Amino acid sequence: MPDPHEPTAGATERDPLEVASPLFEEFAGLYERAYADGAASALTKELVALGTSIGRSCEPCAEYHIRRAIELGATRGALVESLFVAFLAAGSVTTPAVRRLVRLVTEHTADPVPA
Repeated sequence: MPDPHEPTAGATERDPLEVASPLFEEFAGLYERAYADGAASALTKELVALGTSIGRSCEPCAEYHIRRAIELGATRGALVESLFVAFLAAGSVTTPAVRRLVRLVTEHTADPVPA
């Protein structure tokens, strides 16, 4: 039986990203629909995703969601409080990431951090 991953004789091999492109496009569409305003605002959804990113130890994901939340009008206070809730929920393993992310928030927002 021929290997389904090997091109057949005379066939040209397709770029794997070209083959996967429709899947990425479908995912992007799903992402846009899921994060759109609905019963919960797009900002609320970004803050939930920020907490989930912290819990999953995905610092690049958390940075993305911080930037999106800022674009949607999140205040420094809301972001810092969200980071602290995620920190408490996820535990001390997230300490280094949360410290870096609080710095990121401070660099990209102007309002004061709540006491």
